[in-house]
Amino acid sequence: MRVGAYAMVGGGSVLLEDIPPYMLVTGGYRPPVCGLNRIGLMRAGFSEESRRALHKSYRLLYKTGLSLNEAIDEMKKQLAGVREVEVLIGFLENRGGRAVASGRCQN
Repeated sequence: MRVGAYAMVGGGSVLLEDIPPYMLVTGGYRPPVCGLNRIGLMRAGFSEESRRALHKSYRLLYKTGLSLNEAIDEMKKQLAGVREVEVLIGFLENRGGRAVASGRCQN
């Protein structure tokens, strides 16, 4: 299990899957990805352009119904050249067969 850079993980979380970079997960057992860590990214000085591209990446991964590989392909097509998106894609492609946390947030 890996936690990507700038991900925010709720206290008391029991993580069994990889948490992609820049994402926000709630606490609990196998917490889902509930969004982008917007506040953390703003505090860390990420540009508005980067934050928008990451938000679009989040939506492709968790809100469109695409498979993981399809979402990665769409990110490559739509968001090529955005460094932070390339980091996210690299994390997802190099997971070594590990599962990635789902996006079935209850909120």
